[in-house]
Amino acid sequence: MKQKMSWRGTLLPLFVFGMSSSLILTALFAVLFGTYDAKIWLALSFVCGSVFYHFFLRFFVGTITSVLIKPTLDYENAWFREKPFERGIYKKMRVKRWKAWLPTFDSASFSLEYSSAEVLIQQTCHSESVHVIIFICSYLSLLFCLFISEWELYLDIAIIIAVLASLLDLLLIIVQRYNRPRFISLFNREKKRG
Repeated sequence: MKQKMSWRGTLLPLFVFGMSSSLILTALFAVLFGTYDAKIWLALSFVCGSVFYHFFLRFFVGTITSVLIKPTLDYENAWFREKPFERGIYKKMRVKRWKAWLPTFDSASFSLEYSSAEVLIQQTCHSESVHVIIFICSYLSLLFCLFISEWELYLDIAIIIAVLASLLDLLLIIVQRYNRPRFISLFNREKKRG
């Protein structure tokens, strides 16, 4: 059961580059706005700051949940169990066709080449939890508008960024929920054999 390993070895450097460059650009545009008082610099600073927030959110939530909740996750918990309607929805959505094109922070951690089915089940529970938290927190970026005069001008930008970020997380949640029953089935077959 070999999966296509897209993005291997490229996502971590891209993540670090995206996070650091968005932070640097946020500061640079804020300084330019303070110096020249042109709204374009504030808008660019706001966009880059929102992008930094979403990069940082992924890093922070992933790190914290690895320490605090990953060891306690149980795939037999009602939250993680496949619901009766899911398989049909995922088939209609053709998840199998597009899931390999989504970014994976560490593609080896989702590969049967490098991990057992049991470890992959745990990893899908953890990843789903991370992306659910990030999905919810994506909309907290709308609060940044409260710190800007004429916030109405930036609310549309904030909504677009939050919706796009949360849609990515929703797709990643779907992939975890799609993969987990397959790993559970494989794990159960391995247990019967061994």
